[in-house]
Amino acid sequence: MTDHMLQIEWTQKYGWSPPLIKNYEPFHIHPAAGVLQQGGQIYEGMKAFFGVDGNIRIFRPDQNMIRFGTSANRLSLPEFNGDELLKCILELVKLDKEWVPKQEGYSLYIRPALISLDTYSADQDIKKALLFVILSPVGPYFKTGKAGPVIEPVSLLADPDFVRAWPGGIGEYKAGGNYGATVHLQREAERMGYNQILWLLDDEITEAGTMNFFMHWINENGEEELITPPLHGLILQGITRKSFLHIARDWDEFLVSERKVTIHELVKANKDGRVKEIFCVGTACVVCPINKIMYKNEELIIPFTNDNLSSRFYKTLMDIQYGRVQHPWAPVVC
Repeated sequence: MTDHMLQIEWTQKYGWSPPLIKNYEPFHIHPAAGVLQQGGQIYEGMKAFFGVDGNIRIFRPDQNMIRFGTSANRLSLPEFNGDELLKCILELVKLDKEWVPKQEGYSLYIRPALISLDTYSADQDIKKALLFVILSPVGPYFKTGKAGPVIEPVSLLADPDFVRAWPGGIGEYKAGGNYGATVHLQREAERMGYNQILWLLDDEITEAGTMNFFMHWINENGEEELITPPLHGLILQGITRKSFLHIARDWDEFLVSERKVTIHELVKANKDGRVKEIFCVGTACVVCPINKIMYKNEELIIPFTNDNLSSRFYKTLMDIQYGRVQHPWAPVVC
């Protein structure tokens, strides 16, 4: 972690305290705090990049602030004004700017979090909370993958018995409870020789690990199509996902769809030779091609080359994030 952190306290009686940037240090938390006893916690993930021009940029931070507020509302945590929180975060990044890695493919990870400190476990009305932001330099997300012009693919285990989210739940929010429950199943996938889990709800594909799912294929009507599951409460409203959809629609070279896609459609299309590529996206991994999927004791080999759509997306996003292309998505912060 970097040298400093941002901390803002909240109480129901007095509201928000003045934002404070202080030395990075552990918290002292009451054992009965809501974050520990009831899972009252949300967070965000965003990155700062050292550009080719020597300037530091943050990628689409306004979108993270919107999602942070939405998650807070869903978990009944107090909302902090997103524009004002972003100003505080920028001051923190400026103070610790020497921590931003200068090597391409690396970045400074920014983690805002909001936790319940309320100790009245019988009372569901939160009376005390803490908002904090910590920073850490990061590199490639997957052990088997690497940052750079060539991205190594990963494998997925698809098992309908493994469920990440369900209708009416909190799958679309950035809440810690969405991820803690998946660790055991992730270890099971690794034990079987796979990198991540392809999450299903019955036969519907939702996410892959902590990433949004994309498939580039020739659909049943013979059309070239880029497809991703819709935002219908089961998947995180990924900012990289949103950016890729925007970029693909700007290219206007193939059909771009947000709709339900099933594992059976994927299996059939792959057997028919209609799958061109499958990849997943997210803030941490950026873009991650998939080369194998295990489903019901059958291993699907997914087409993969270094000259593919995911590499093109990766280069497009890297050009924006590292300042080779000036873009409003990546404002200079210092």
